[in-house]
Amino acid sequence: IMQRFTKSCFTKFLKLKSFKLKYLSIAIILGFAARYPIALISDKLLYLFPIPKMFDDLSILNTRLGQINIFYALLITSILPSVFEEIAFRGVFLSVMEKKYSKAGLVLMTGLMFGGMHLNVFTLFETSVLGVLLGLITIYSGSIFPAMIMHFINNAVTIVLMKLTINGSINKDVWFLTSNNFAYIMTIVTVISVIFIIYKREDKN
Repeated sequence: IMQRFTKSCFTKFLKLKSFKLKYLSIAIILGFAARYPIALISDKLLYLFPIPKMFDDLSILNTRLGQINIFYALLITSILPSVFEEIAFRGVFLSVMEKKYSKAGLVLMTGLMFGGMHLNVFTLFETSVLGVLLGLITIYSGSIFPAMIMHFINNAVTIVLMKLTINGSINKDVWFLTSNNFAYIMTIVTVISVIFIIYKREDKN
């Protein structure tokens, strides 16, 4: 339908194109690192707007999904969302709106739409910022695949850490989950990665 509406090639419309290797590296780095600056700011916001206990108890790991085999959990929470959500937001929506908005407007709009789609006001900031980063890497790489890779890694790391924590394989106080210094380092890594994406636009495919 969208191909007919836009009169554009399917692969071009969904940005199913090759991309430079450097964007693969950036996607992997952001997939691991971006959670830290987002969490630092999100934690501050939670002081102002704490999550009610009834919502906090609805953690994914307290549902049946949290009890299934980790491979099925990764399929449902990481692989499928990274493919279909990216096709929808960084493929369809971004392509539909790209003639109406500047790059900044596109990134912001698709990021907010991505955050709102999750229907959780208490994670709206986190998901919207993640959506902004996914939009950035898509626009400047010219391909949807780096965003898919970044999205998958972000979700997969979250699920694996939650599963390992809940079954006691790692302690909740382990340094890479609680260390502010490590979070600050990852924040610097994220900022440098974003600057690299934006200021290397002359290499865009």
